[in-house]
Amino acid sequence: MTVWGASCCAVFVCLLCVHASLALPPAPLTLPLTKVSRSRVSYKFQDASEQDITNLSNTQYYTEIGVGTPPQFFSVIVDTGSGMLWVPSKQCGDTCRRAGFDEVQSSSFSSDHMSVEKYYGHGSIEGYRCVDDLVFGNTSLRVKQQGFTQVTRMDIPELQSDGLLGLSFPEGNDWSPGFIVSLVEQNLLPQPVFSIFLTDQGQAGSQLILGGIDMRFATEPLSWAPVIKSRSFWEVQIDKLLVGGMETSYVTGKTAIIDTGTSLVLAPPGVYSSLFSTYVPMCDGTTGLCDCSQPLPNITFLVNGSALILMPQDYVDGGCKLLIQSNNNNFWILGDIFLKRYYTVFDLADIQHPRIGFARSVTMPVTFHFTKLQIAAISCGAIFFGSLLCYALYRMLRPPQRHAIRQPLLLEA
Repeated sequence: MTVWGASCCAVFVCLLCVHASLALPPAPLTLPLTKVSRSRVSYKFQDASEQDITNLSNTQYYTEIGVGTPPQFFSVIVDTGSGMLWVPSKQCGDTCRRAGFDEVQSSSFSSDHMSVEKYYGHGSIEGYRCVDDLVFGNTSLRVKQQGFTQVTRMDIPELQSDGLLGLSFPEGNDWSPGFIVSLVEQNLLPQPVFSIFLTDQGQAGSQLILGGIDMRFATEPLSWAPVIKSRSFWEVQIDKLLVGGMETSYVTGKTAIIDTGTSLVLAPPGVYSSLFSTYVPMCDGTTGLCDCSQPLPNITFLVNGSALILMPQDYVDGGCKLLIQSNNNNFWILGDIFLKRYYTVFDLADIQHPRIGFARSVTMPVTFHFTKLQIAAISCGAIFFGSLLCYALYRMLRPPQRHAIRQPLLLEA
């Protein structure tokens, strides 16, 4: 075999490798989440008739999406506690954080211009209904004709992103499928799941994985719980609440919403006052301060038979301030301080019976993610140079060949 022959074989194998890799199902899409600090602000959106869900801590997690054809890019809060998607409009003016979406520049845009208004704890947005294509950053994932709200007036103090990406279910009066439902219905994911890993204070590496589960983020197997569909949230049943191993008894607070759009853990008001007066007296529920010179108990949510534990370092910060606060609802909201401790998987394989998986998170893993083309290129390179190496070794190690000696014979006259 010549060098040319070995090279041709290597190229042929490479082409087969590329073809096979492109025939694979789409790989999960891993998106980095950026964490920014903010002041005291609430951004949990509710209808005017509903109770406000207030977030009083200091972080937001956002990613980037592109809206329209060609895409116009915006940073959006990733919010599993909402099914709404909105970005600012070019018409928003000074009330929005930055120049907004220009619908005239998009060839795939449409709108019925029906008005939309949403209220939250300390502000509101106004806009109108729109439909357009969406992409994630510079990826190839494109959601066709997704409904969203184009905001023309915004009153959200100190919001650090441009808009909001809801990953929960559409509400009963919503006019368009939620974003995550569209991903599943358009068969854009290798698996009908998404998962979230949040890093601890000050660390980079938070990720949203669309269409996959990466157990490198977990220290234990996933524990699954069915979702309660009485509301449009990722909501699970709480079987028991334990404090320091002692079972409590409450009439309210029997369910919990898993919400990346809330920084803290929020408890129903009746549960909150009793929790810190009876079971955790070393913490003052009124001032939010704890006596850290005394040992603090674990707080355990028993969910579908599995213990989800918040240790003292999880719910009290370095300044001995409580990271659990009261809200005006009869359910718990497990926000980012809970999600930093538990790698969480949201499963829509059965859209009528979704479920959530929990596993204690690693401290900070090192992960590598490759696209199909990157895998194909690496494989081709390995095969090509491997073939050349094998040929070179063959030439070096083969036994010497004996060639026939041709000696001309002279004829004497």
